Amino acid sequence: MMVCMHTTYLNQKMKTIRLANPLLTFNNAKTIKGQPLGYRTAILYLAPHKASGVINTCEHSSKECRATCLYKSGNAILYPKVNQARVRKTKLLHAQPDLFWEVIHNEIDSLRSYCLKHYLKPAVRLNGTSDIYNASIEYLMWMNQDVDFYDYTKDFGRIKDFIQRRLPHNYSLTFSHSEANFAQSISCLESGVNVAVVFDVGRGKKLPATWCGYKVVDGDVHDLRFLDTIDSIKNQKAVVIGLRAKGSARKLKPRKLGFVQPNTDT
Repeated sequence: MMVCMHTTYLNQKMKTIRLANPLLTFNNAKTIKGQPLGYRTAILYLAPHKASGVINTCEHSSKECRATCLYKSGNAILYPKVNQARVRKTKLLHAQPDLFWEVIHNEIDSLRSYCLKHYLKPAVRLNGTSDIYNASIEYLMWMNQDVDFYDYTKDFGRIKDFIQRRLPHNYSLTFSHSEANFAQSISCLESGVNVAVVFDVGRGKKLPATWCGYKVVDGDVHDLRFLDTIDSIKNQKAVVIGLRAKGSARKLKPRKLGFVQPNTDT
């Protein structure tokens, strides 16, 4: 059954399917920081984990990850319609996946046109509040090889494919550390894959210089993670993408084997 938000089609005569409410968004405070670097980023925000009631979009999430998800903080709390829209998008993906990915493809075409006009490079993050990957996504990347795709993921199997270069060349991955995958985080760093780590650091405060012996770079400066991963696997010079605890993550007690790490060099 078609989800009500998406019942209006535009540009049907041109055989280009678009929805009254776009699936990709641009109004993210962090991704906007990428424009001075020459990129315009589109993000897909779905309902995380089982919040949609129809599918699990975060099969590799941990307990503390789910408890601190941005789905439960920020604008999503101030404006309930934000999460309602994410649920509707996820239900559309579940009910009509072919339509869903066709619309995404067309919206990427629009992104490309905008970038050409404004002298920017297009970037797409398909997992803003989810962690999915399938054949449709892979096909989408192969069909848009001039676009930089990137994700944070806790899917260690996908990371292995990334290391072995079995994924599209224009897809960059950063492993996302949690209280349940410390050993995998270290394995990623040893293999040249960057790892995002949340620290008990307040807004505007300095991050630790190192974590487990690896250099920490400020991940809050911008969200263009594919710029961090250039040649990192080949040269095995991985870095830790340091993120400051935000929202409900500030309530977690920092600990070495926790989701939020202490603000100390290790």
